[in-house]
Amino acid sequence: MTSLYESIVRESNDGIFVAQNGEIVYVNRRLREISGYTEGELLGAAKTKLVVTTDEPLVEAHHRARTSGDPAPAQYEVEFETQAGERVPVELSVSEIEYEGETAAVTFCRDLTTQTSRKRDLERRQTFLEHSSDVLFVFDRDGVVTYQSDRTLSPDGPEIVDLEGKTPSEAVHPDDVERMTAAFETLLEHPDDTEVTELRIETTGGDWRWVENRAQNFLDDPEVAGILVSSRDITDRKSRERKLEETKQRLTVALDGTETGVWEWDLETDEVTWTRSMERLFGVEPGAFEGTYDAFAQYVHPDDLPPLERQIEQTVVTGKSLKTEYRIRSGDGGERWGEVRAELVEHEDRSRRLIGIVTDVTDRKERNARIELQSEAMEGAMDGIAILDGDEYVYVNQAHADMFGYEPGELVGNDWRELYDRAEIAWFENEVFPILPEAGEWRGEAIGRAKDGSSLAQELALSLLDSGELICTTRDITERKASKQALETAREELRQIIDLVPDLLFAKNRDGEYLLANEATAEAYGKTVEEIEGKTESTVIPDSDDAKAFRQDDLSVIESGEPAEISEEELTTVDGETRILQTRKIPYQASGSGDDAVLGYARDVTDLKEYERRLETQRDNLEVVNQVVRHDIRNELQVVLAYAATLDEYVEETGQAYVEQVQTAARNAVEITSTARDVTDVMLQSGADCLPIRLQAILETEIESARSNHDNAVVTIDGVIPDARVLADDMLDSVFRNLLSNAIRHNDEDVPEVAVSATVAGDAAVVEIADNGPGIDDDHKARIFEHGEMGLESEGTGIGLYLVDALVERYGGTVRIADNEPKGAIFVVRLPLAEANR
Repeated sequence: MTSLYESIVRESNDGIFVAQNGEIVYVNRRLREISGYTEGELLGAAKTKLVVTTDEPLVEAHHRARTSGDPAPAQYEVEFETQAGERVPVELSVSEIEYEGETAAVTFCRDLTTQTSRKRDLERRQTFLEHSSDVLFVFDRDGVVTYQSDRTLSPDGPEIVDLEGKTPSEAVHPDDVERMTAAFETLLEHPDDTEVTELRIETTGGDWRWVENRAQNFLDDPEVAGILVSSRDITDRKSRERKLEETKQRLTVALDGTETGVWEWDLETDEVTWTRSMERLFGVEPGAFEGTYDAFAQYVHPDDLPPLERQIEQTVVTGKSLKTEYRIRSGDGGERWGEVRAELVEHEDRSRRLIGIVTDVTDRKERNARIELQSEAMEGAMDGIAILDGDEYVYVNQAHADMFGYEPGELVGNDWRELYDRAEIAWFENEVFPILPEAGEWRGEAIGRAKDGSSLAQELALSLLDSGELICTTRDITERKASKQALETAREELRQIIDLVPDLLFAKNRDGEYLLANEATAEAYGKTVEEIEGKTESTVIPDSDDAKAFRQDDLSVIESGEPAEISEEELTTVDGETRILQTRKIPYQASGSGDDAVLGYARDVTDLKEYERRLETQRDNLEVVNQVVRHDIRNELQVVLAYAATLDEYVEETGQAYVEQVQTAARNAVEITSTARDVTDVMLQSGADCLPIRLQAILETEIESARSNHDNAVVTIDGVIPDARVLADDMLDSVFRNLLSNAIRHNDEDVPEVAVSATVAGDAAVVEIADNGPGIDDDHKARIFEHGEMGLESEGTGIGLYLVDALVERYGGTVRIADNEPKGAIFVVRLPLAEANR
C-alpha cells in the first residue's frame, strides 16, 4: 500500500515537495519538471527557494496563519522562478503530515501556465469582440452553433446566414466541409492547439464569401464552454492571391527550363512554396521540398546563411528590396551560386509575404574567379579597366571607378548605361557595338557622365572576347581635351593679336615657305593670309630682287643660328611703291616638325626715315642760325658797347641817360644771344650724359657775375653753400645765370635784392633764389616755364625760364616757384646728388 502511495505522489501531475524545519526534504518528478532544477539542487534548499522574491511575504503570511490557527485559504497563487530564470504561475495547497517521525508540511504545486494563458486569451478575445469587425461563433461539442456575434463580415459587407442552433455545414461550401470537420476534430483531440482554416460561407444573397477561421477549444472553460471561432472576410485577399497565383504560374511556365526559380514565403504561416524550376535549381526531387524556412535553410551554405538572414531581416523590417548571393548546397550533393532578388508584399489584412526569384549565377561567379586572377595586375594599371558580361559590369578596377567618381563595388553588377547619357548610349548601340562581332575591337573617344553629373572625356578601347565578355579600357582625357581646347583658344587669340600688330610678322622655313604671316604682311603683298601661308616667297613677293635679297638674309640667319638686325631694306609693294623696312630675324625650330626656320619682324620706317631727313636739314639750318647769333650778332653788339663807352667823353651830361640806355640795351642783347646760344645747344644735343658737377663753384661764379653785371642790385648768400656734387653737365651755369638775371631784371624795386641759399636734403641738393620783386600770381606759376612765356610787365623773350626748365628736367631734377615774404618770389631748384655724395 505504501509503495502505491509513493507511485501516486511520484507520478502526480502536480508538483509536490515536503518541507521540514524550513528546508526541502522531498521533491517529486513533476516539481523538477516545473522548476527545471535537479533533485540535488532542491533538497536541503529553503522552502521558499522557488518563490519569486515579491511573493515570499505572501508565503510567510500564509504559513503564520496556518500554524497559529487563524483562517487561511486552502489554495493561493504565487509565481515560481525556474532554473532558466522564467516565471511560472502556480497554485499552492499546503497540509501538515508526519514524515519520518516528525511533523512536516507537504505542498502541492499546480502549474497554472495553461489556465493563465487561456484566461488572458479569453480576455483578449473579449476586447477583440468589443472592437473587432470579425464575426465570432461558439460551437458546442456536437458542432452546433450556440452563439453568433453578428451577421455581417465587414461594415459594408453582405450578410451571412444565421447559424445559431444549426451546424456550419448548412452554410459552408460543400467542397470545404471536410476541411472544417477535420479542424473541429483536431481541436477536440488537442484542446491546447489553435486551428486556422480558410473556407467559403454562404451569404443571404446566395453568394459565397471566403473567410479565415481561427478556432480554440474552450469547452472546459465555464465562461465559454465551447469551441470559439473568429471569422474574418478574406474574399478580396483570396482574389488577389488567385491573380498572384495565375501570374506566378505564367512566370513558372516562362521560367521553366531556365536557370531561375520562383519562391514565396508566407511570413505568418512560415509556408515556403517553390516552383518546379526552383526544385530543379536546388537539386530537389519534385514534391520532396518540405515547404518551410528551416527546410530551405538546410540548402544554404553555413557560411552564407547568417549574412543572408541579416539581409532578409532588413527587407522584412524596412521593406527594401532584397538582392544578394549565396551558395546552394543542392540535394544531389553539388554546390552552386545563386543570386536572390525579392520584394516584401503586404496585404490589407497585414499578412506579409516575401516573393522572389533565385538565378543560377555559378558560371558568372566562376568567370569572376578567373577574372580575379588577373585583377591584381589590372588594379595597378593607370588606365581604367572594366569587363562587361552582357550589359552588366562584372569587374571594375580602381582606376576605372575613380575616373567616374565611384567605388568599384558601386559599379559591379550595374548596367554600363548608367555612366552615359542617352545620346552616347544610342551612338554606342547603333554605331559601335554592331561592328564588334566582326572586327573584334574598336578604339575611339566617348563622353561619359561622372557620379557628380559632370562630363568625362574618354579615350576608349573595346575588345570582344570569344566567351562574350567585353573588355573596356578607358583613359581620362578631360584635361587633355581642355588643354587642347585652351591651346586652340590661345592660338586663335594669338592669331588675333598677331593680325592686330601693324608691323610685318612672318615665319619661313629653309625652303622659303611661309609658315606664318599676319595681316600686315598680307596687305603689303596685296594678298590674304591664306594666300601666303604654305606658299614660297618667290610666289608671294612681287619683286624678284626683293625675294632673292630676303632669301639670302633668311638662309644666313638659319645657317649661323644667330639673330640679324637689318636697319634698312627696301620692299616693293604690289602697287610698285618702295617702302623702307627695319627688320629683325631670329632663328628657331618649327614646332611639330623641328625643321630649321626663321622668324621675322619688320617695321615700316619709310615715314620715319623721311622725318629724320627733314629733321637733319632743320638741324643744319639751326646750326647756321646759331653760328650767326653766337658770332656775327654778338660781335656787332660788342662793337656797339665799345662805341657807347667812347661816347661818354663826348656827350654832355644831359645826354648821358641816352648813352646809358644804349649800353643797357646792348648788354641785354648780348645776354639774349647767350641764352639763345644755350637754347640752341640744348635743341641740337640729342642726348648728353650727366656728370658729377661741383655745385658750390657754379653758384659762386654766377653770383659774382650777376653782381658785376648789375651793380644796382644786391645779391647775397644765406648761409654756406655746401661742397656737393650734383648730376649735370657743362650747361648747369645757364640754369643759375638765367634765374639770377630773371630775379634782378624783372624786379620793380629801386634796389633789387636777391638771396641765394643751398642745402642737401636726402639724395638731392636744393637751391633757393629769392627776390623782393612783384612776385608771380598762382595762375601764371604753372605756365611761366613754357616756351615764349614772359612774366607780368616783362620786356624779355621768355626763353630764359624755358631753358631752365628744360635743363633741370634733363638732369632728373625739378624747379618750382614759391611765394616770398613779405613780397617777391622764390625759385626752388632740386638736383639729384652724384653717387659719391649720397
